This record gives sequence, C-alpha cells and structure tokens, in this order.
Amino acid sequence: MGIRMHCRYCGSEKTYKSGIIRGKQRYKCKDCGKNFLETDGRSKQTTVAKRALAVMLYTFSKASAEVKMPEITEDIEEIEFDKM
Repeated sequence: MGIRMHCRYCGSEKTYKSGIIRGKQRYKCKDCGKNFLETDGRSKQTTVAKRALAVMLYTFSKASAEVKMPEITEDIEEIEFDKM
C-alpha cells in the first residue's frame, strides 16, 4: 500500500483518488467529503506568510493613522533625529 494523502481540511487519512484535474491528482476525503488536489505543500506556507504580512501591514497603517503629528512652535530652532 502506498503513502496515503492527508485531507487538507480535516487531516484524515481516509482519502481516495478522484480523477485528475489540471494535470494534478484529485482526492476526496471519506470523513468530511471535500475534494482537494495533490500539492507539494508550498502553497500553504506561502498563504500563511502572505496572511501574516497582510496583518502586519494593516496593523502598522492603522496605528500610524492614530499617531498625532507633533506641534512645531516658532520657538524651536533645531530638531535632531536619532537612528532607528
């Protein structure tokens, strides 16, 4: 018996081949009934990385919108910035 595919939705090993679509083997899960394609696993990692980046960018942009601009009065003659 060969290596069983794990269902990408519920993790079950109770899967069976269900044809080929776009050149990839299609599987169906006996437990949850969902169909999924054979992959090399990179797509899930890419999706997680993209989701994390999107959350960070959203958080930074939301936080920056809440930051008040400092008041610069006429008595200030010089401003010094430190490195970050």
